[in-house]
Amino acid sequence: MAYAECERDVSSQSRGRRFEGLLGFLFGQTGGLRVVEHNFRTATEELDLVLQLDSLDGPRCWCHLGKPFVLVEAKFWKDPVDQQVISTFHTKLEGKRNAALLGLVFGRNGFTADAQTQVIRFSLDEYVMALIGPNELREWIDASNPDDHLEKLVRRAWLA
Repeated sequence: MAYAECERDVSSQSRGRRFEGLLGFLFGQTGGLRVVEHNFRTATEELDLVLQLDSLDGPRCWCHLGKPFVLVEAKFWKDPVDQQVISTFHTKLEGKRNAALLGLVFGRNGFTADAQTQVIRFSLDEYVMALIGPNELREWIDASNPDDHLEKLVRRAWLA
């Protein structure tokens, strides 16, 4: 069976779980962060990944937010991630009893202009959302110092 045929045989849900697994592996290699939940379900939502900071006074910019958790949303979609996903994810951040102020949204095929605009609208509150598309993901993986590169992505989102 050819590779393209194998890819068609794999459900979109399965490909999405593989994408989450890849991100979990990458975060597991990142200093100062630990994956503590994968596909964490509550009564009303699912969080693809929950990361915990090893220290709230570490050297990375996310430590200075003073909150122990980082939430990750992963979308392995054929289309760019839209504004509705950003709004829903913002609600997830708000609903965590102020335990997470940083959210990372990964979009296999990037983000719509409306999604990017929505992040700008939300930048007036205390939550930080970094949108990480295919180019940023590839750069993070290829970086000579992946931890520094991830911090650069978060810092840019924080300062935007």
